[in-house]
Amino acid sequence: MINCLIFHKITKKQEQDWTDFKFSKFLSILDYLQDNYIETTTLSNFNNIKNMKICLTFDDGFGSDYKYVLPELLKRKMVGVFFIVPNLVGQRGYLNWEQIKKLKISGMEIGSHGMTHHLNFNTLSKERLIYELQKSKEIIESNICSNIVSFSYPGGNYSEKITTMALNIGYKYICTSKPGLSNITDFMICRNSVYKYLNKENIKLLIKSSKTKLIELQMRYYLKEKIKNVLGFKYYNILKNKIIN
Repeated sequence: MINCLIFHKITKKQEQDWTDFKFSKFLSILDYLQDNYIETTTLSNFNNIKNMKICLTFDDGFGSDYKYVLPELLKRKMVGVFFIVPNLVGQRGYLNWEQIKKLKISGMEIGSHGMTHHLNFNTLSKERLIYELQKSKEIIESNICSNIVSFSYPGGNYSEKITTMALNIGYKYICTSKPGLSNITDFMICRNSVYKYLNKENIKLLIKSSKTKLIELQMRYYLKEKIKNVLGFKYYNILKNKIIN
């Protein structure tokens, strides 16, 4: 079994977005994993997993992946998966290609997070989906000279049809934002979100794969999806931002 955690920007400053996560809290997670002999894995090494392991995933390709995350992972001989958006590479606050190459050389896995970070793939035409899925894969592969096997849905919105398209394009692992654990035979990978409102106790429960905690997260997820279906993606986001802010 594998327990995938989702991170976004790691920051030493005040969190600006609900997905931002304090550097000090991030270090406490790594220390907890190390102190309890919990191994980390990449998705490309998924089939070699025998015991429960943690997969640390980082969406969007923020500069903090290289500045803060990489040194701490290397210090502890840990690995992670970094999902890149080619159109954001080199922009202020994001990774550049040299940094992405160094992540790869250092033993990290690089995956695609779509070409433009469009938050609702379900609204895109077939041509645009191919662009998001295939073009992003090709660009990343040409820049890091390595095959890309993992994809993460921006915004967590997906469908069986789009997933089939992604698999046909050549991805082996498709990451969602659906809470839970995954087996070595799965190609749809559940992931558990780590965000600024989680306290240390909840984070530990998440890492331990507490059945109660996972059920709670799954109930929240299905409720969120129901609300999203009723309101539509646009008005759901407006409501979410008002509640968070």
